[in-house]
Amino acid sequence: MILRDEYIDLATAQNKAYPMVIPSSSFMIEEFIAQEFEKGNISINQFTDAPNKIAIQGHCYQ
Repeated sequence: MILRDEYIDLATAQNKAYPMVIPSSSFMIEEFIAQEFEKGNISINQFTDAPNKIAIQGHCYQ
């Protein structure tokens, strides 16, 4: 994930003043869901076995 893993190497000298702003706000969908579970914003009770659809914007996803 370029924003997080390679940002510091790609940033200009001016942008390196803020080295963790973008990388610390970028995550994979799996990381986001895990963080939301840990925060208590998502619970297992919100899920069912019923088939459903989910939309994920696929550009640059993994």
